[in-house]
Amino acid sequence: MRARSFSGAVTAVVGACLWLALPAPAPGQATSSHGTPIQAVLPAWLTNWSPLSRIADLPRRLPAGARLPGLFSSPAPRVGEFWTAGNPGALGRELDDRRADFRLAVQSTSGDYARPLDPGGVGRGAVSTTGWTRVGERGAAIGAVVFNRTSLRDSIFADVLLPYGSNPLIVADTIGDPLRNSSLRIEGALGWQFGRFGVGFAAGWEGHSSRTVASPVPRLDRRATPGFSGGLSYDLGGIRLGLLGRIRRTAEFIRIQTVAQPSRVFQIEGYAEPVPLDLHPARYERRYEQEAYALGASAAFAALGGDWALYGLRERTSEDQFVRLLESDPPKDVWDADGWKFGIAGQWAFEGAGSAEWLVTLDGEYRTLRGEAFQASLGGVIFTADETQLDLGLDARARFGNGWLLGGRAEVRRSRRDRRDLFAEATSDIRGIEAGGALELGRVLGERVGVSAGLQVASYGPAGTMPRPNRLGPEYRRYVGPGLALDLNQALVTGGVLTLRWQTGQTTGFWLRGAFSALSPSKPFLPLTPTGSRRAWTVTAGVVLDERLLP
Repeated sequence: MRARSFSGAVTAVVGACLWLALPAPAPGQATSSHGTPIQAVLPAWLTNWSPLSRIADLPRRLPAGARLPGLFSSPAPRVGEFWTAGNPGALGRELDDRRADFRLAVQSTSGDYARPLDPGGVGRGAVSTTGWTRVGERGAAIGAVVFNRTSLRDSIFADVLLPYGSNPLIVADTIGDPLRNSSLRIEGALGWQFGRFGVGFAAGWEGHSSRTVASPVPRLDRRATPGFSGGLSYDLGGIRLGLLGRIRRTAEFIRIQTVAQPSRVFQIEGYAEPVPLDLHPARYERRYEQEAYALGASAAFAALGGDWALYGLRERTSEDQFVRLLESDPPKDVWDADGWKFGIAGQWAFEGAGSAEWLVTLDGEYRTLRGEAFQASLGGVIFTADETQLDLGLDARARFGNGWLLGGRAEVRRSRRDRRDLFAEATSDIRGIEAGGALELGRVLGERVGVSAGLQVASYGPAGTMPRPNRLGPEYRRYVGPGLALDLNQALVTGGVLTLRWQTGQTTGFWLRGAFSALSPSKPFLPLTPTGSRRAWTVTAGVVLDERLLP
């Protein structure tokens, strides 16, 4: 079926802060992992260093538009081997200040325009600490601790935390009762500079626990992920070169048990009709073991009047899934994927007309992924994925006149996902372009008060093909097909933000920020396309230390 195309360490080890992570796809991840059409609060340059970032995975998120600059709630972008490439070996050289930020936030998402394995509604509260500081004359540290409490309601059929990653092997059931998820994320990095030579490492741990609130068929999902990264950097004079590596392991366990009502479980393995597993009474368990690593190089230099950083990484992930857990050597389904990740960023600071002070940042990232799913019962590869994603961004902000601030950001994301079910002989090839911009205007009133307001708009235009619904079975049309149809439907993202900041001291401030975003599709023209719209709002309160009102 073809669609029309459309263009359109610890807590900073020393300084602590509370920072919202909604949710970090794993950084990068993870935006819209629970079907939320709103950008995560943390920009990419603040999460690139994370040892818990997902590796060799391109999550399929809902359109979310361009990130608002956050003139009074987030620091200005930075560029370097550490900030851009995530190389902890450059932390000791690139970090020369300290900052702490305390945040508490709540978010709500609702609306019918979602994929079958997205929750109908999401309620989330989050507190976190993060910050950075110098450590002695040679060292620097950065760290974060994040706690999320999330309620998923209205038709929760997915039994895994991230049902829309690149991996096609997922589990769903027919109950859909509400879930409550608690997660804790702890990570930090240390770096030292010894003359021309820099060395550093980062470590982190993340845990999730999900269970039904009240259900005749209780569900449990537990997940733990440790991560580690290390890097080296050497200054050659006109250019700094670095090497970095990252490893990440995940163990996840799910259990579905009938107590007062029968249930049915589906092991979805692509586009083929899944075989139902009836539980009456019975218990279903599945264990996941994933190992991923990335190796690469980074560079930083000055050219064309600005500062530049670039990097390249080779990524690989392997996930084993076990069902018959009581056997000494249980059979396993396997997902193997590898790919490349390249990125670049440049930044210029200059004085423009009317004595305006400008900071302009350009960033881009290109990722590839090739994956295969091996099914134990068939003894062969049943599904392949060939995916690419290009992200480009331009951030510009200025300070001018008597306390005026202006910030804008434009973003373009272009993706292609060629996914083939070899067993069902069904193929989807979806190409999407999401382009949008955000503008925020702020004003400092007197010496202690700042206020800003911003708007964003973005369009999503797809082209490509998906398997015909009448060719495949009813469970494909229920769990899989509507998500592909949504990816092939044009959509518009709109949103706004209002921020108020009060500077209680010279370098201490309190701020309150409200943001709203809506995802509205055009008239559906493909069968199975969801209808309605999707809305999300976030309210965040924060206290920032070691930062002036006009930095």
